[in-house]
Amino acid sequence: MAAPRKPIDPAHVVKELAKVQHTDTYIASVLGVHPSTIGRTYAKEVALGKAEGIAELQELLMKRVRDGSEKLLCYAMDRYMGPVTQKYTIDTSKLPVEEKKEVLRSLVSELDPHEGEK
Repeated sequence: MAAPRKPIDPAHVVKELAKVQHTDTYIASVLGVHPSTIGRTYAKEVALGKAEGIAELQELLMKRVRDGSEKLLCYAMDRYMGPVTQKYTIDTSKLPVEEKKEVLRSLVSELDPHEGEK
């Protein structure tokens, strides 16, 4: 005898799929509905899920930047502050490790003004 089926909350499914940035078309195919139904019936859940997913990505990005990833720092600066080459030219190749870290910290503080509050 099979186990009883658990009820599925479509709104929760929509939110979780939107959180990982799936399209309305994909979400609709998972639920077996027309894509317009997702936008019409679950617009709030899609918007909330996508916003939460982006916030989580930004949080992970900032954590990696603080840990010293120069490539991610450049990506984050480019993404949120404009092209890095237009604003900053920093040659850290000849700096000691501690000075490199200080340069990264100062750039992170410009990128994330709330960094000192954490």
